[in-house]
Amino acid sequence: MSVTSTPSAGLKSINHVRGYTRNVDLTSTDGSVVITPHEDINTVDLSVGAVGDSGLLFNIPCDESVYVGAFVYTDISGVAFNALATSKATSNVVGIVEAKVNPTLIHIRFLGLSELVFSGLDPANDYMLSDTIPGGMMTVAPIGPGKVVLKLGQPISGTRFLVNKKERYIRA
Repeated sequence: MSVTSTPSAGLKSINHVRGYTRNVDLTSTDGSVVITPHEDINTVDLSVGAVGDSGLLFNIPCDESVYVGAFVYTDISGVAFNALATSKATSNVVGIVEAKVNPTLIHIRFLGLSELVFSGLDPANDYMLSDTIPGGMMTVAPIGPGKVVLKLGQPISGTRFLVNKKERYIRA
């Protein structure tokens, strides 16, 4: 994809690989980008606050029981809850809570290296979603019919966790 600019008008033309051209406005105030097409399609907001920085989702509504360091899933309304490896719905992990802004608002890391929210991690182990501690993780896979096995990632030290979810499956 190539981008050309008409500096006086602030108009950018993006030539897509498929061979067609769209005219869009590219705006930035903080190094992030907002793409506003001139055709009748939606604006794409790639700003840091909307998309996140380095695998983070900002200001996600949550249940009050959610805590920093918990792995969470979201319901149909987008509210985060502590994940649990007991069903398909409650094990659909979005990521790990890195900050709790207030009792019902969190920041979630969905990929990459966590902040210092843990202690006592063992880099020799993989970590799975817990089936007994809401939002928790453990070093052994849940056992029993209907339990969900989901590898969440692995620590790189005693305090830092690399979020790198794998495909989940339900035990028969």
